[in-house]
Amino acid sequence: MRKRKKSKAFLQSDFFKKIKERTLERKKKIKKVLFLLLFVFVGYRFFAGPYGFIQIHSLWQEKKNLETESKMLQAKIVDLEIEKKRLEEDKFYIEKQARERLGMVKKGEEVYRVVPLKEVPPDTSEEISPSEEVTPESDSLPTQAGERLPR
Repeated sequence: MRKRKKSKAFLQSDFFKKIKERTLERKKKIKKVLFLLLFVFVGYRFFAGPYGFIQIHSLWQEKKNLETESKMLQAKIVDLEIEKKRLEEDKFYIEKQARERLGMVKKGEEVYRVVPLKEVPPDTSEEISPSEEVTPESDSLPTQAGERLPR
């Protein structure tokens, strides 16, 4: 009978050893999975998270773009201030702008506007050769040289 008890004790200890081994194996697997999950989480936060490297890099690019845009706008402000000062003080500049932008003319001046060939209406019955001269007194169709504008 003693042998039986020993064998049962031996069997029980063997059973518990196997269970302990299995639980140790499971614990190791769980630790590996948790470590892998932790590594993936840290990697995600480092690279793609809200404070990750990719987000920081895009913010740096946006900062550069905003700085260059700011410099361009400051240069434009300086140019506009110079133009404002010229418009307030320089009479020749004011006259030049009135002529160019508004098409204004002084009394007694004749203005000729050059019209490119593309703008000449194609429905004209006569073809005008480039060698023909147009005199300011003639009231002809617009030609390559230009057209006479009313005063």
